[in-house]
Amino acid sequence: MGKKATKEVQAILDKYQYDQSIRKHANQHYWGVHKYFREITSKADVARARQNVVGRIETYKKVYPLVSDDIEDMEKALGRYEDAVKKVLQCYSHDAFDFDYSAEGLMELINDIAKFEKQISEIHFRKMCQD
Repeated sequence: MGKKATKEVQAILDKYQYDQSIRKHANQHYWGVHKYFREITSKADVARARQNVVGRIETYKKVYPLVSDDIEDMEKALGRYEDAVKKVLQCYSHDAFDFDYSAEGLMELINDIAKFEKQISEIHFRKMCQD
């Protein structure tokens, strides 16, 4: 049937499962494209999507001059991470997926979206100042 979620995890799932505010870049860059969503099946896939965002942000912090494609590249990576988090939220209890996060782990995934968004905004601001 499915894994049983703790009360704390279930509260997070109920709050964020259909919340579109955590899908800003996924909706912007991948609306109607389900490829990345389908590829997420384990915690390792989620970690890989997260590391992809972290790597791009760290790289573009060092790049000068920045171009619009650089910002879009980071936003697309964040969109793929948003898809990964959404997959965890939607399929947490399904046996076919390896998503056994604690309540703290789930909140960390969700909070990372805002953290990455802020970092990308700072890099975008630096790009605007250089133009």
